[in-house]
Amino acid sequence: MKAAKFGLFLLVASLAGCKTTSVVVNDSSGAAVAGAEVFLEGKPQGSTNAAGQFVGFNELSSGNQLFARRLVYEHPSYRPDHGPGSGWVMRVYQTSRIVNNDGSVTDLTVADPTATQTLTVSPNNALIGWHLVVSLDWDASEDEFDKLRTRFKEASNYLYNLTDGQFFIEQVDIADDAQLWGSAEIAFQVDTWVWPHTTYPGGFLARAGATGAHIYMSPFSEVDSGSTKPTTIVHELGHLAMGLADEYVGFNAFAQNYCTEARLNGPLGDFKSGGRRAACAMDKPSKSSKLCSAHPDSAHRGGTLQPGPCWNTVAAGYADPGPGSQFGVGVIFRDRWIIRTPDMRGAVVGTLPDLPEGLRPKFNKSNKTYPNLCQPFTFVDQASGAGATVWVRPSFWGRDFTVGKLDKNSTLIVHGAHLGDMIVTPRIIMMVDITMCTVTQ
Repeated sequence: MKAAKFGLFLLVASLAGCKTTSVVVNDSSGAAVAGAEVFLEGKPQGSTNAAGQFVGFNELSSGNQLFARRLVYEHPSYRPDHGPGSGWVMRVYQTSRIVNNDGSVTDLTVADPTATQTLTVSPNNALIGWHLVVSLDWDASEDEFDKLRTRFKEASNYLYNLTDGQFFIEQVDIADDAQLWGSAEIAFQVDTWVWPHTTYPGGFLARAGATGAHIYMSPFSEVDSGSTKPTTIVHELGHLAMGLADEYVGFNAFAQNYCTEARLNGPLGDFKSGGRRAACAMDKPSKSSKLCSAHPDSAHRGGTLQPGPCWNTVAAGYADPGPGSQFGVGVIFRDRWIIRTPDMRGAVVGTLPDLPEGLRPKFNKSNKTYPNLCQPFTFVDQASGAGATVWVRPSFWGRDFTVGKLDKNSTLIVHGAHLGDMIVTPRIIMMVDITMCTVTQ
């Protein structure tokens, strides 16, 4: 009995000596927020209790960085395969992260670890996450899945900077062998000559047409289409998810259509093509870091394709549909989130840091495997010549599918073929054998 009491005494003494740092999450009115996620050094740690407290920390260190986010809205998807029930296509969070006009992001820095750390989530610090379903029309290797995962991570960083820290890709469900094809926002085709395009602008939050709308592109493009660039994914989502039109210079001969005067004719600097504040991603995303706005430093020039500043279209399309959940004195309405445009801020925002680890896209993968998948190999057909179409005839499933066209050297890198499949061109039919195929492990 004495030994048990002595052990209990040691446990109590140990707990008494364990120091902790208290964290509280409030909203902008000062009310406690239950269920808010707390992040330490960019990594999720858990959620607040009913009193808005997070009690999972040992004592933090001076200089630690904290932020919080609170889910305030989830938009259902009209497409299948987006989760239980109707699934979701967009989530909106209030966060405590402040995006400054120079592009820096302010989180709470712990000064005194013994003090209560108070994080305030606000409609002015909105973060909108997209849920994408992606389908591949070939039998993909693990390496190809990994490369696409990296591409979407880079695309999300680009989107985050493009939208001044207000949009990111939150989740990507990706499947090969045409699984989820009808449900997908993005359909990747192995045919290297598929030009990236969207079948309907704005077909994301609501149904567009009888069969919906999709982005089509090839991840292995041999032509200068931009298909292999993460920025092109965001450009196409600008159409499908944001309802934006192209702003290609000279696209409309009668309207002098282009995004901003500063990008085309301005002096060298931040707003010129390739600059850190250059617009517009709906022209050349690889040379543009921002969307055009009504702000005079980088104002939309006009034209018949995109009728006004891209930011105006985004702000209208992603406004809180209401009714809001918060009210002030009397019936003063407060939005659950506010899309902050450059003209609202009074500045075109500088370059943001990449998303922290806890906000990088989450991936769910479905890799349906068939036996004897070959690593990509170079196919040569001098008889058919440059520009000839190349097909694969699978030995055990489906029908012929196009893998691309021969380049100027009459060669093509073939993806998705298996040992025993047939390669078909206008002049040649030949079996994929061990001289061509190194089977993936």
